[in-house]
Amino acid sequence: TPTLDVSIDVAVSEKDSGSDNALNLRYLNDYDVTNKEYFLPVSEIQLATVARALKITKRQAQIVHEVYKLARVEQWKRYQQTLTGKDTSNNGKEDELISKVETNYRLMVKRSLRSFRMEELGACAGGKEEQKILLGRWFEETISRYHRLVLGSDRRRIC
Repeated sequence: TPTLDVSIDVAVSEKDSGSDNALNLRYLNDYDVTNKEYFLPVSEIQLATVARALKITKRQAQIVHEVYKLARVEQWKRYQQTLTGKDTSNNGKEDELISKVETNYRLMVKRSLRSFRMEELGACAGGKEEQKILLGRWFEETISRYHRLVLGSDRRRIC
């Protein structure tokens, strides 16, 4: 199976407004994916800083962030599976923890989709239920693309 090196060493410094606005993404390597704070959204300032430095759009910077976090979650899940394979006494707790991490990731991506496609959601004639269905469809399409990027031909999936 293909492996993905998820190490990152990006530091961007910008002095547009006279202040030094540095973005250091190394924290993502050391942060615990089981902590809900890991899935907090990236600030608009950080997205703009990365987008400007890499000459991509803010949405593209957000996608890179989400794909990176998916790779970290998948890496963590593989590690958990090797641990639980050795000790079956905690499988229920481990499954619950994996489910919680997957839910946190899914909610992070859905919040992102909602914020970038607010106009389309607002135009739904069917109200909240139609919005949920549309958001669910967008999520499935998005997560499918992310999995192709992260997992390549390996089709194990989360969410």
